[in-house]
Amino acid sequence: MTEAFAVDASYTNATLARLLRLKARDVDLFIQCLWTGAEQPSVRVTNLRSAMIAGLPIAGYISLSAQNNGRWHMESGRAGIPDDIWNLLEFVAIDIELPGIRVQDIVAAVNYLREQEKQPIIYTSYNSWRTHIDQSNTNQLSQMGVP
Repeated sequence: MTEAFAVDASYTNATLARLLRLKARDVDLFIQCLWTGAEQPSVRVTNLRSAMIAGLPIAGYISLSAQNNGRWHMESGRAGIPDDIWNLLEFVAIDIELPGIRVQDIVAAVNYLREQEKQPIIYTSYNSWRTHIDQSNTNQLSQMGVP
């Protein structure tokens, strides 16, 4: 496994000056929340564009919630991201932190990202995965080869 030093701005306004300082400090990747499961952070496009200008590779993550299906969440995260930015995202992580998320919605999110030619990965904590996800159904995800 390769180590990388990444920064996640989420709702923070990552100014170009700040991102240039991070680049000078050997930050390897800038990751931006694209969808919280309920809303799009208002700074997401500006932050990603500034990171690109600063010369940082970029990635995003989209949170799922129990309120809608996986594809809907992925479409909500993709909406409003200019194609030039979307095309440069190294990966899009499916963020699993909230209760009530079904494995079938994670599968739908993976399939959507693959249709979009994005590398899907699962982002979660051990506790969230064990507490919120029905473990009897996770073999389907393992068989899909999603990190």
